[in-house]
Amino acid sequence: MNKINNNYKLVFLIVLMLLLLTLVLSFVNYKTTFTLVHNQIEEQSLPLSLDNIYTEVQENILKPYLITSMIANDTLVKKWILEDKEETKVIQEYLYSIKKEYDLLSVILVSDKTKNYYTQNGFLEKLNINNRDNSWYFRFKKSSIDKEINIDKNEKIDSSYIMFMNNKIFDKQNNLIGITSCGIKIDAIYKMLHRFREKYHLEVYIYDKDSNVILGQGNIKNLKEISEFKDYTKRLQSKKTLMFEYILDGDKYIVNKKYINELNLHIVVKAKVKDFTSSLERSFYISILISFIVSILITIAILYIVRTSLHKLEQSNEQKDILLKEVHHRVKNNLNIIGSMLGLQAFQEDNVIKKHLMKGKSRIDAIAAVHEMLYKQDNLKEINFFDYINKIELLTSKIVTDTKGLQLDIDIDKEFVLALDKMVQFGLMINEMFTNTFKYAKNSKGLYIKISLEKSIDGYVFYYKDNGEVEVDIDNMNNSKGLGTKLINICANQLNAKVKKSYENGLSYEVSFKI
Repeated sequence: MNKINNNYKLVFLIVLMLLLLTLVLSFVNYKTTFTLVHNQIEEQSLPLSLDNIYTEVQENILKPYLITSMIANDTLVKKWILEDKEETKVIQEYLYSIKKEYDLLSVILVSDKTKNYYTQNGFLEKLNINNRDNSWYFRFKKSSIDKEINIDKNEKIDSSYIMFMNNKIFDKQNNLIGITSCGIKIDAIYKMLHRFREKYHLEVYIYDKDSNVILGQGNIKNLKEISEFKDYTKRLQSKKTLMFEYILDGDKYIVNKKYINELNLHIVVKAKVKDFTSSLERSFYISILISFIVSILITIAILYIVRTSLHKLEQSNEQKDILLKEVHHRVKNNLNIIGSMLGLQAFQEDNVIKKHLMKGKSRIDAIAAVHEMLYKQDNLKEINFFDYINKIELLTSKIVTDTKGLQLDIDIDKEFVLALDKMVQFGLMINEMFTNTFKYAKNSKGLYIKISLEKSIDGYVFYYKDNGEVEVDIDNMNNSKGLGTKLINICANQLNAKVKKSYENGLSYEVSFKI
């Protein structure tokens, strides 16, 4: 059962290691990919997005901005304004052709001398400084700049906000003679910014030299309103390309900035790293979940295979155990038959032969006892030392009848066991010790035998001592040619053990051995 439990533990350990390996690999892969994505944002995605935005700005803003510059420098327009003609058909057709060719919302021309306001549809109105709707013209006229971008409403052109690209017109003496303007719908620009936000997760702001936001997302009017930009204010006004990072509320942001020389404007693009890595995190968690599910399925499959195999193995082991027990039982029976035959033969011989035959029987019984204990227990490899000594004493006392008043003191761990081969050798030795004590040790107060086992530095020491009153000559005993002494020495050699005999108020054996 313990072996089966250990096998299940091994399965769970393997699956746990597999799951742990999967988690580690997933985490390493996530970290590596996260770093690659981060570097890609800095080195490729953001700069490339900035270039794409720049291209979009060129298409949506710079193009009409350049068209106004073209109109302002057109000799036909200057000539028409200077001649102060009242005929509007020529200029109307000209403005209409510009609008149609470049797909603009409106094209405007204002003569500074007459204050007449013309569009592609002809004369619109005469500008008046007191008219609030005309204030843009007089404000721009007084400004020191020659070009500007102005976002305003003009109900006479369109109901929504319009982005006007205003440009002053000068004569050869550099005198202001008028202003031209191209209008595009601001909705198109905001759609562009919205597309960058939704598709590429980018926030885009276009601002002038004073950090005023010309185009942007949200209600940001000035770049200085973004608190996390305060440490970069001066560098954001520089015409040099800039990239920096910052952390806000635990999230990392990367900012890239570029200057549009043709418009004298700046573009800043802000990216939230998490927007780019959120799918990566989802993939990471999904990978862990899949790994966990797969590990569970693998565990179930392995457990099924192991359980089936263990069941077959258990059945096979049970059959082998039965066969082994049967072998030990037959060996024990055969040895008992031999012992019985010796016993029967002993009763037909004289005392000398009988004594030797009974000794042989006791030795056979000592070996048979090992096989008897094996087939009666589940453990077919080891014998309990304590139980075996008691059995040997019982068998020996039956053969040697003069054992009345015997006191046996066994001081051995009741859980201590020895392998089959070692137990047979020990059994023969102990059998000889018991036989010698029962035959030769005499004590008027009764026999006392003390048996103990102690653990030594490199093994164990077995002690056997009786209380025989007749002193034993140890030298003669060691030199004895008797079978008992020889058998003890032979068994000790096979156990790689050392036997030491001594006499002090009784015969003592000290057997040192290793397991």
